[in-house]
Amino acid sequence: SLRDGGPAARIRVYSWLGEKGYNLLGEPVITNPDGRFSLLVSAGYLYRVSVEHLAANGNVSARVESQPFKASSDLAPLVLRLVPVKPPDR
Repeated sequence: SLRDGGPAARIRVYSWLGEKGYNLLGEPVITNPDGRFSLLVSAGYLYRVSVEHLAANGNVSARVESQPFKASSDLAPLVLRLVPVKPPDR
């Protein structure tokens, strides 16, 4: 769960092409009950993923972005830990 740092279900995972910029690759995928997800990408290209949790009010409550990685058949699973998002000042 989000509170204990363990796997989190129903988290949005966005995939991006390249080291930086806004090259979003389609719609987000959603993590399964075990906090896992999979993406279909082409080997040899650089990607990164960003992950976010939406609170009941629809605002992003936690988010993290991976370091860029090169897709390959022997790529180790990514492990990402969500970081709470500071609410906007009122």
